[in-house]
Amino acid sequence: MLEDSNGVILSHFGGGYYPKNLNCQIRIEGEQGSKIAIFFSFFDLECSESCRNDKLVIGNRVTHCCKDLPEPYFYAGTYLQLE
Repeated sequence: MLEDSNGVILSHFGGGYYPKNLNCQIRIEGEQGSKIAIFFSFFDLECSESCRNDKLVIGNRVTHCCKDLPEPYFYAGTYLQLE
């Protein structure tokens, strides 16, 4: 658990292969009135039609897959779920 205003999220598998059907969830929490900003420096997931295999879902609505580096994501709220 990271309890700081800044941090880095890395794969538990060091950028290598990971088990099939793996479902990771990360919850980012801030204080009341805070804003959350996510910046990507590297992004590499398996490409599939309509992101049906590997994907990153931010806040149940923004989905990213393949190797295209996502744009920075800004959210005004107290918590944000990444899956």
